[in-house]
Amino acid sequence: MNKFTERMFGKNIKAIVNFIDLDQDDAVLYSSSELEGKAGTKVDFDPSTEMRELLHKGYVLSENGFNATGELPNFDKNVSEYKITFHHGKKVENIENKKLKQVVHYQGAASRTPENSTTEVVFNHFQEVDLVTGKALQDKGWKPEKQNFMLIGTPTLPGFVPDQTVVGGDVVTADDSDKEYTVKFTINNQPSSLTQTAEIRYVDLNNDNKVIEVKKLTGQPNMPIEYDPQETIAALENKGFKLVDNGFNKDGDIQFFGNSDSYEPVFIITMKYAAVAVNSTNPNAEVDPQEYQKKSTFTVKFAGLDDAPKDVVQTATWDRTVTFLPKTKELDPEGYYDTDWKADIDQYQDVKIPVVDGYHTKAGQVTALPLSQENQEVTVTYEENARIIPVDENGKEIIGAPHPQITTDKNDSSKATKDEIVPDVEDHHCDLMTVTPIDPGKDLKVTYKSNKKSDTMYITLNEQEKANQAAEQKQTAASASESETPAPNTQANVSESKQASEDNNGPKDQVAIINFIDVDHNGASLTSSGPLVGKPGDSINALYSTEIPLKVIKKAGYHVIFNNFDSDGVVQRFDNNDLMTQVFTIGVSKKTTTQDISDLVSKAGKADIDQLRETKYQLEKIKPDLLPKNMNDDSSQTVTRLLDIVTALLNLIFVLGGNSEQIKSKVLENSKQINNQDKNNSID
Repeated sequence: MNKFTERMFGKNIKAIVNFIDLDQDDAVLYSSSELEGKAGTKVDFDPSTEMRELLHKGYVLSENGFNATGELPNFDKNVSEYKITFHHGKKVENIENKKLKQVVHYQGAASRTPENSTTEVVFNHFQEVDLVTGKALQDKGWKPEKQNFMLIGTPTLPGFVPDQTVVGGDVVTADDSDKEYTVKFTINNQPSSLTQTAEIRYVDLNNDNKVIEVKKLTGQPNMPIEYDPQETIAALENKGFKLVDNGFNKDGDIQFFGNSDSYEPVFIITMKYAAVAVNSTNPNAEVDPQEYQKKSTFTVKFAGLDDAPKDVVQTATWDRTVTFLPKTKELDPEGYYDTDWKADIDQYQDVKIPVVDGYHTKAGQVTALPLSQENQEVTVTYEENARIIPVDENGKEIIGAPHPQITTDKNDSSKATKDEIVPDVEDHHCDLMTVTPIDPGKDLKVTYKSNKKSDTMYITLNEQEKANQAAEQKQTAASASESETPAPNTQANVSESKQASEDNNGPKDQVAIINFIDVDHNGASLTSSGPLVGKPGDSINALYSTEIPLKVIKKAGYHVIFNNFDSDGVVQRFDNNDLMTQVFTIGVSKKTTTQDISDLVSKAGKADIDQLRETKYQLEKIKPDLLPKNMNDDSSQTVTRLLDIVTALLNLIFVLGGNSEQIKSKVLENSKQINNQDKNNSID
């Protein structure tokens, strides 16, 4: 069955839409009900409700194999299942925290001994969790992997000297324990009257307490240090740092120079790189959303006709994380938290070009372009379809003939529909019932023949015999030439050769043909089975079926008037008469109605049928003797054609199983053809 008849008469196609869990051995999460429709029609199903429900449960769409572009697919006999696939969504959760302490103990200054200095660092334990099942998928470990405690500058005590000026600041991990340090003060037994020095040290806690800047100060022993670090702190904040701890004058404390030439006080001001991770999940009012999220599109536009299909637009959303400096309200171009742009889809989808009646495109679909952060656009131009142009046997266009437009394939805008029915042309006929244009953009010329000449397909009786004789004569002549001996009697050789062939190869091949004729146009041939060859007794039905041509012919508006090939329960077989080709005729009409046939039947009686039965019997006996010896003259051709028609009509008596009502209607209708033929051709 071809696509033309399949669309018209084919069975409904069934399909189903399955929602698949790729992370659960392709388990089916949901299934649509069984969907059913004709080939080429839309699959009427909306998956949006099921998709929303699955996304709400934590699933993430992998691929929409049903309507990714928003257009419903057509029923296709090669597609019984559409898949919409999902992965399990994932997220990283903080499941526990761990604090480590750094304690600095001070000793030796009696009542003036400073209180212990205690600082902490915190580690967070993360794991990846399946949003659908809630199960842990992967241990992400502790974050950060490591970090520094703050450096602690030893406070100055007039009259005392510490054994360490700076302690702590070690790198630790979550596997480490608390850190403890002890600073011992002793009495300064050798006070100095010389100028003393002090150091203000700015360090980056996030970079292993690396020194950012140092200020050296001088002053008299045991005198207050007159210095304000705010200007330097502000300058560093403008460079992206943030104050963590002011170890010099945090609470308005007053610091003093020492009075020992062997000791220089050090004050630590701890900074850290001041950065905020900003993205679509963690937006910041100070950051333009376009800095961390943007969209790009792949658009297919349609042109070439006024009412063009709507644009097909696919959108990719791109995200990244940027590093924002709150102090300067600017983005750090080399920020600690920066990530590259990443799209929410892996690729754009190919776009099937909508089919528009009467127009075609160069391709049936637009191949998706690679993902890009830039907008991309493709324009598809529709062009008007070409036409079927009837021409005569000399290739000239037939004046006044219709020029039907080529039809676009319903499933591919770049192709023409197969099995286009050729138009009716007055006083002309075409040997083809349908044609299949290769290019819908090029006119297709179809050759027609004039009805002035007989155009019914007939197989001349003894035609196979004549062909065999010609071939054997040619072979005999060639053999005679090669041997340079006189040629033997050709006719005798033919007879001997045929006898040998029959003796060596068994029964001879028989020939049959099924003709489809238009009774409205004097039995003009519509189509034919072509010669069918088989051995006596072989089934002709096994070689040929009238199903497809009859469906195409009926689609063109014809209905069957008589059919002496097809009959319920009857298998047509090759006979054992190699002198005559078996001819079966199927007559169709656009004009003759069932009522016309009924009227004719009512006028025929049993005697008419009996007379026809006797005529058939007598014709079979004398038919070989009626065949002329010279098949080339016009009268011989006329005899042959009439014998073929009469034989086909009389065979109806037995094909129809003796149903006199059917016999009368079909035989009497077709006897008109014989009368017309007899009037137009006289036989001597």
